[in-house]
Amino acid sequence: YAVMPELFLKIYELFHKGEMAKAQEIQYEVDRIIYKMCSAHGNLYAVMKAILAKKGINCGSVRKPMPALIDSDQPVVDEAAAMIDAAIAKYC
Repeated sequence: YAVMPELFLKIYELFHKGEMAKAQEIQYEVDRIIYKMCSAHGNLYAVMKAILAKKGINCGSVRKPMPALIDSDQPVVDEAAAMIDAAIAKYC
């Protein structure tokens, strides 16, 4: 999940330090973010690309047959991006 590499690197670091409870806590937060991204009409990858675009990395949209985002997906994109930023601020 290229939209939140910081969180996965932190999980990896904590796992190798043996800090499983803390790694699991972050993984649960990551799971919540993924569930949020999957709640859009558009495909998960369309949401991820929109979040990356918000961060200045414009990589276009998804190709067919994957469904692109629709206007009503923007709140999901914004909320998922905010969740990612909050998790990075909290854990990294």
